[in-house]
Amino acid sequence: MTTLIQYKKFISLYLGIVLISYPSLTITNSNYGILLLIGLFLVLISLLFNRDKFNFLKKEKIFLFSFVAFFLLILTNIVFFNVNIRELDSYSRFLLVIPFYLYFRSSRISPNWLIFGILLAAFLFGINVTAKTIFSYSIFDFNKHSGMISLYGSIFGVTCLFLAGSYRNIVFVYAFLIAGILGIATSFFSGGRGTWIAAIMTIFFMFFWNPMRWRELEKALLTALFFSVLALSFAVPQSGVKNKFDLAVNGVKEYIKKNNESSKLGKSVDLDLNQGLSAITRLEMWKSALIISKDSPIFGVGQGNFKKLNNDLIDAGIIHNSIKTFNHPHGQYLSVLVQQGIIGVIVLLNLLLTPIFLILRKNSSTFEIPQSILRLYIVITVVSVHYIGYSLTNAVFAHQNMTLLYCFFLATSFGLLKSESDRINAKNVAKSKTS
Repeated sequence: MTTLIQYKKFISLYLGIVLISYPSLTITNSNYGILLLIGLFLVLISLLFNRDKFNFLKKEKIFLFSFVAFFLLILTNIVFFNVNIRELDSYSRFLLVIPFYLYFRSSRISPNWLIFGILLAAFLFGINVTAKTIFSYSIFDFNKHSGMISLYGSIFGVTCLFLAGSYRNIVFVYAFLIAGILGIATSFFSGGRGTWIAAIMTIFFMFFWNPMRWRELEKALLTALFFSVLALSFAVPQSGVKNKFDLAVNGVKEYIKKNNESSKLGKSVDLDLNQGLSAITRLEMWKSALIISKDSPIFGVGQGNFKKLNNDLIDAGIIHNSIKTFNHPHGQYLSVLVQQGIIGVIVLLNLLLTPIFLILRKNSSTFEIPQSILRLYIVITVVSVHYIGYSLTNAVFAHQNMTLLYCFFLATSFGLLKSESDRINAKNVAKSKTS
């Protein structure tokens, strides 16, 4: 028994270290995969010796179903269309994180490990990207593309901005505010235009739901802070933010102009890729995806088949050859629509929207959310809404790193939410018995 207790203490400490370090390791050169694999191994051993039966609440079943259903959708699609099983690699994360959820839901690990891990990541990313942008000096190297850096910086930054309001200690308030500003700056300096849309969506959704019970003045101040960082990013020539914005606008204009010309001529025309390469190629890929999806709108054309069918359209002169090398249409909704059809889109929406619906509570003047619960609500909401918004312009689950962040953050957050709720309820019961 003593050995088992010591093991539980060890694994709790280890997982705490995982939670506080994982956010900062997500886009560095560090091989954090080993850290998570060891954690998964320890968790599986712990669950093996745990003889207690899992009595899941209805909300837990719904959450787990959303993960399993999306994985099974991809698996069924791969089997049905006889696609290489390697296409399942990224999506396996939806199952691999479930043991973490099972452990955290019955543990006594403090949510502060995760909260301060996000704070640390926002600081590190922000300082590094700001120093690199303004002073051309990097403290450490990133090993991921700019879109991923922008997404993670925005998630950590926006999370910190809202977490600042959950603390009364002035030191913590300023620490989270500064981290929030640095995280948002990371997003802007990295040039992820899709992330900017996701961040704005997240902020206004949080204002609409308002679990923080913020007044209009507090909302206005945070909004002003966010757009002040954007304005300052525009003003810094080295940041390239203004150039990115101009390229996107010019790219859309150029694409519409060329499309009108192609409609009149009845064939595709050359696209000026200097006028906003990213915007033009995305729009052309989305056009291709919509054309391909018409062939099999219900079940899709199969996982990984976009590139082949896209090249057929290019050979036929319907789509421009500038997008010949792309494997997916750079939009999660369109990627699923093409590959898994309307059924896939429904399952995807269930995956993305379920976390938010599960934590929505009716605002009540008599109900006050405990601060530890509120902080987990903030983490879950910011991650979920960012992925909902970012999925408009990127196939987020086509990348292992982005898939893992979504899965791991939500699995651990919901697990900690269940554990923390049980702890608070037990404390309230004990208090009522003594009163």
